[in-house]
Amino acid sequence: MKVIFLQDILNQAQAGDIKEVKNGYARNYLIPKKLAARATPDQLQRLQGIKRIAEEKRLKESGDAQTLARAIAGSTVTLVARVANTGRLYGSVTVVQIAEELSRLLGRPIERRMMVMEEPIREPGEYQIETRLGLGVTASFTVIVNSQDQPNVRVDEKVIGAQPAEAVEKKIIETIADRPAEAINEEAIETVKDPSVQEQSEEES
Repeated sequence: MKVIFLQDILNQAQAGDIKEVKNGYARNYLIPKKLAARATPDQLQRLQGIKRIAEEKRLKESGDAQTLARAIAGSTVTLVARVANTGRLYGSVTVVQIAEELSRLLGRPIERRMMVMEEPIREPGEYQIETRLGLGVTASFTVIVNSQDQPNVRVDEKVIGAQPAEAVEKKIIETIADRPAEAINEEAIETVKDPSVQEQSEEES
């Protein structure tokens, strides 16, 4: 089917272009969405008007894109994420998160499709992100991903005082090894486990 495009379609056609397209594509998509119309004699008579309106729209969109580019350029988006012991992030920072934070920073919506990112960010650091705003307008900004301070929580071995259990056991064995059997009692073992017991006994005496 031959159609005349009423609006610009990225990488396909500009308003006013006349092209042959598949019938299903025209009937099910282009024509219902008013992106194109059948290239009838009546529509062809509107050709110059379609092109003029499209050019005015491009100029307005170009001005809007330039304004947005100036707002984006030099901006810095700072995000905080949890970092594993390997130095990599738990999960990743995605284009959606960046677009949301940039939108909040600028006070205007920034679509994620504008962002150029080959893959999510998986390590803390500083990154330059490019945005493509249409009509050949681009702008870059900085994304800084900082590590969120997390307590180094781990399950330690059972300790007595400030010593691991097996260290205490070893010390007990070494201490009582040379003692006569009658001298080995519960009090002696407790003294080894906690030296403060011996200090307390000395103070009482």
